[in-house]
Amino acid sequence: MTEHIPLLKKGALVAQDPPAFEQIDELDDVERDALRNEVLHKWRQPVALYFTVILCSVGAAVQGWDQTGSNGANLSWPVAFGVPDTPVVKNVRVPGVDYARNSWIVGVVNAGPYLGSAFMSVPFFQLNALLPNVDVAVAGALTLSTTTSDVVGPYSSPPSSAFCPSLVQQSLNRGHSFS
Repeated sequence: MTEHIPLLKKGALVAQDPPAFEQIDELDDVERDALRNEVLHKWRQPVALYFTVILCSVGAAVQGWDQTGSNGANLSWPVAFGVPDTPVVKNVRVPGVDYARNSWIVGVVNAGPYLGSAFMSVPFFQLNALLPNVDVAVAGALTLSTTTSDVVGPYSSPPSSAFCPSLVQQSLNRGHSFS
């Protein structure tokens, strides 16, 4: 790490007054040319950087879309499966309903995508060691299986949740949807 100290000092000097980098004696001509090029051609970056930014932006948009679907599904599926986690009608508690227990059930089902990612990542890593790229095919098949019924299940996330007639199937469907 100590071999990088001179470079870190130069970076700190430039960071103190970026427009005055031409007057910093510690910089050599190659470093000044690089800084000058960065100022004059701000958008001249590698294509891979632009591709990465665009890909991450699309991924974030898709994740937000799916999260919106999950939030919308939470409005209807707990009642549909008989596990309301909040009073349904004007804050009137229905006798005999254990809202605290139901809240835990709703939370576990909502955590399904993240739990599925955590528990399925280990087998996928082991599968990748044995058969490279098979894990990508399996993950693609699972993703396809959870997104093919977009028209049928508009309030469910993932959309194939519309085909889940029980709470267990709903939990399993959500659990493998992000793996």
